[in-house]
Amino acid sequence: MIQLNLSILEDSKLINYPKGKVYACYNLALAFSMQYRYNKSNYYLKLMESEFKNLDDEDEEISMNLLYSMNYKGIKMYDEALKKLRKNIVLANNIKVDSIRYSSNAMTLVEMAKSYIEKKSYDSATYYCKRVIEEMKKPKNLNSGLNTSLKIALLILTEAKLKENKIDSAEYYIKSAQAVPIVLGNNEFRTFKLLGEINEAKNSMIQPLQIIKKQ
Repeated sequence: MIQLNLSILEDSKLINYPKGKVYACYNLALAFSMQYRYNKSNYYLKLMESEFKNLDDEDEEISMNLLYSMNYKGIKMYDEALKKLRKNIVLANNIKVDSIRYSSNAMTLVEMAKSYIEKKSYDSATYYCKRVIEEMKKPKNLNSGLNTSLKIALLILTEAKLKENKIDSAEYYIKSAQAVPIVLGNNEFRTFKLLGEINEAKNSMIQPLQIIKKQ
């Protein structure tokens, strides 16, 4: 992926093809981000950003900001991640195609919730997850992308409620997440991890009660 897109980037530079440069830079940034090489990824995102003056493509700018936010989150620069995501909320309002607008808003709000969870700002994480749930009420049908955002938001809500020791709420949201008709692939382990943590929390609450009854 990296070698191919480096070649596309060089060819696009030779013929001064802005769209080719933008897409190649994004693919390179994505590849390096997947390798956890966040600074290298940001280097190509900055190159991509410099090409936007020659290309009117809000969808790609939204994708760029999402990837920026993931990179900043990877190096624990949560406030920088949130700045990029707030730009997306503004950009998404200008998208005319409903399905793309809903999808963009949902992904952006999910990433904002993730950053707030990392910052241990559980009230804010809850707020943005609930905004995802509200966003899901707008389209007539939920496609796989929207269902994925919904399930991730419900899992983040579960985690936030666990951190706040609100076990009943955590149990409600994990059951809601399990009801969403989508499988998160390798990330499905998060569902089972949270279920285990809920059971552990419930057992830790039951044991003191059993001791009291014996006394």
